Amino acid sequence: MPAIFEDKTDIKLFILTLLSGLIDPLNDVTIHDIVCKDNKVNSFDFAECFEELIELGHVLCDDSMGEKLYAISDTGRQVAEELHDSIPESICHKSAVEAAKWLTLRRTGTKISCDIEELGPCRYMVKCQITDERGKMLDVSIRVSDRQTAQQIKEHMPSKPESTMRGLLSVLTGEIDYLLG
Repeated sequence: MPAIFEDKTDIKLFILTLLSGLIDPLNDVTIHDIVCKDNKVNSFDFAECFEELIELGHVLCDDSMGEKLYAISDTGRQVAEELHDSIPESICHKSAVEAAKWLTLRRTGTKISCDIEELGPCRYMVKCQITDERGKMLDVSIRVSDRQTAQQIKEHMPSKPESTMRGLLSVLTGEIDYLLG
């Protein structure tokens, strides 16, 4: 399935529109994840366009805190404001919500990880963890029989940690009894 944005100008505008709605800067991995999520933009196109925006001075990099963080410049903000109408509002809104969630997690010190370990033929272990400044909030592993399912878990859990926690609590407390059907 082709990406929603394939034209380089549209991709650059989409990145600038996303960044213009943020107060705090983000690292490049987070920006990549938000921009490329749900097949909005191809990873290779993102990398090329993001680099060009930096070269043009529309995106600024600050590494004074030991991590490279990126924010929109004044000229980048002007471009985004002038051309904002060419990006569907629903996509901009969804990306802004995703960015706000990532910023909240960063501010609260919450970290989410989800890793896949291949155990053997047709056996994968997916290990998911959520931690904050007080320690582990969630630490769960599940064995699945195919790589596709493992990958789905790895992509879904970090994108919707609150849904994962609520779902697990509902099953474990018996509110929803999927296992005994």
